[in-house]
Amino acid sequence: MNKLIVVDFQNDFISGTLPVPGAEDITPGINGLITCHDEVIFTMDWHPEDHCSFDTFPSHCVAGTKGADLHHRLEIPQKCQTIRKGMSKYRDEFSPHADTFIKAGIVAGDRVTVCGVALEYCVVSVAQTLNDLCCEVLISLAETRAITRDIQPVLEELLEEGISFV
Repeated sequence: MNKLIVVDFQNDFISGTLPVPGAEDITPGINGLITCHDEVIFTMDWHPEDHCSFDTFPSHCVAGTKGADLHHRLEIPQKCQTIRKGMSKYRDEFSPHADTFIKAGIVAGDRVTVCGVALEYCVVSVAQTLNDLCCEVLISLAETRAITRDIQPVLEELLEEGISFV
């Protein structure tokens, strides 16, 4: 079964308080990936108003706000799952815990494609968590955007860990 995880494709990361360069441009590609996969999971930052990450980053994806919503141009399938993270004000989470992915039906040996934003933060962390679960992890680079321009060190680290790119 082909599984897709769309990482943090939320309004604040597209055109809101913490926009990732070029994120809007990958929306059609992500929608294309959604139609090609049997199971789709969306991860979402879902922060309290006083979240610890706001010491480093601008306030973003505050629970219940428009900025925390999935981007309006995403074609969200009727049958999908959403996993929220970063809900404790004291702990930053770039990826849901492995147990959360297991509860969502991700198991060792699954082939999981990952896309979304931002490559060097949440996309990497999600891919590493899935890799730790012994999944075959593929990052769709065409449907992923980074905050920084120099992503080569990140890509090399992922390759060393056994994560592939499509």
